[in-house]
Amino acid sequence: MTTLKKLKISGIVFLSLIVMPIVVAFDDGDDFETLKNLAIFHDIIRDIKLYYVDEKNSGEIIRDGIDKMLENLDPYTNFYPESDIVDYTYMSTGAYGGVGAVVEEFENQLVIRNIYQNFPADKAHLKVGDQIIEIDGHSVNSLNYKTIKEKLYGEAGSVLVLKIKRFGTEQAFEINIKRESIKNNNVAYYGITENNIGYIKLSGFMSGASNEFKNAFLKLKSEHTLNGLIIDLCDNPGGLLVEAVDIVNFFVEKGKSIVFVKGKNKDKNQTFNATHQALDSEIPLIVLVNSKSASASEIVSGALQDLDRAIIIGKRTFGKGLVQTTLDLSYNAKLKITTAKYYIPSGRCIQALDYTHRNADGSVGKIPDSLITEFKTLNKRTVYDGGGITPDIVTSNEKSGKLIDQLVAKSLIFNYVTEYVYNMDTISSPTHYQYPDEDFSSFVQYIVNHNFSYETETEKLLCILDSVSETESVDTQAKNEIKHLKSSIKIDIKDELYKEKNSIKNSIEEEVIQRFYYQNGVIEYNLKRDLYIKTAVKVFSTTNEYESILKNLD
Repeated sequence: MTTLKKLKISGIVFLSLIVMPIVVAFDDGDDFETLKNLAIFHDIIRDIKLYYVDEKNSGEIIRDGIDKMLENLDPYTNFYPESDIVDYTYMSTGAYGGVGAVVEEFENQLVIRNIYQNFPADKAHLKVGDQIIEIDGHSVNSLNYKTIKEKLYGEAGSVLVLKIKRFGTEQAFEINIKRESIKNNNVAYYGITENNIGYIKLSGFMSGASNEFKNAFLKLKSEHTLNGLIIDLCDNPGGLLVEAVDIVNFFVEKGKSIVFVKGKNKDKNQTFNATHQALDSEIPLIVLVNSKSASASEIVSGALQDLDRAIIIGKRTFGKGLVQTTLDLSYNAKLKITTAKYYIPSGRCIQALDYTHRNADGSVGKIPDSLITEFKTLNKRTVYDGGGITPDIVTSNEKSGKLIDQLVAKSLIFNYVTEYVYNMDTISSPTHYQYPDEDFSSFVQYIVNHNFSYETETEKLLCILDSVSETESVDTQAKNEIKHLKSSIKIDIKDELYKEKNSIKNSIEEEVIQRFYYQNGVIEYNLKRDLYIKTAVKVFSTTNEYESILKNLD
């Protein structure tokens, strides 16, 4: 049989496979347009395979087409082929088979950036900063990042062989690691801050989050006479709706409306109420949020705000009020598709009006007043829609400026600490550790030795002005003045580093503490340094301020 005949037959089979289900699925008048375009799509794939000058993988072309199609819907409707099910499972449950380490590619190196305590990588004595050079005998330079992830993931109990290059050691060494089922805790930390105020850091809303939260809260209550509770949802991307509802229910009376889900199919609309008696309906609550608090985090913070049950402190949240439903597809693939929106008790939707244009940190940009609607909380306080939850007390918790951002982005603080801790066996506890002042000069010299260059916004603008002046009819004197101005504001990197000394020291301290006390140690370190937490403690400690805000008193 000729190649062309084979293609025609395969084309008929392919077309029948993709068209037959469509006839059943569509009955609203667009059948012809749908079938026509599917037929055209098939013809294009066939002709590319038959005539295109270079060899192309039809599966990859179709996958690109699927991704582009979904891209035009919203950022949260996604297709997961069978090969990506590990990623889907982790996002759905927070669990996966692996070694318990976060790896990152940087400058053609695969480096361990974080290690989870008591998981395989930790048990095998791997260190943050270790460079992975081979996986199961394959050089990482010959593998793409997706393949690397697939090799690091795997069935619990299976063995992974890594070749490691460690700072300070001349020879790379091999290590066998048995994969385990990895599931990080939703409650990353809980403890007591000043004035007997409880603190719970919730990092996710995966399965079991409400139970973990409940256990942490009851333990704090049993061991301390709590004067208030801080719930930290900063950087929490969300998760399961039911977990968020249960956590709100811990603090509001039975029967209270928490969130309403409304979509295209009215029979799927649903109101989620508090179905159990509250664990504590009286304890003063403050919820901390930032621009990376999303989805379930916004349900918790928004519902507690609307019910006047908590004060919200921080920055406006991300603005993700869309509900996703997962549908099973052929060949073990899945489609996570947006099917509804969340509405919290005041009636407002937390979804950002425009999710395609955001600030660099992912936060919602300024929304015109004409597009914002006013709503009222239970105590008639005014709140607004338009994107995310606006805190009752807006404050900035920026720990760094552009200089430190650049040092972090180029891994200079990370790499410096890798060298700095090499000969250290231990450090003092996270609450007491301090990076010595006398060591800061070594950091400055490290940065200078690595030829770090830093350009201020003023310098960038002057460079643009200088470039434009060369192409336009600007007189020589003006050009010379621009060049002189550029020269006069040229920064001295040493001076800039010393100006930011305190912030840089804090970043170094966090990085050092993580090497010895993991992420829990970093959270504990920040309990007395974090501006959001300090603001919350001040509100709790200031006579009548908490009640005044919630009861809308002047």
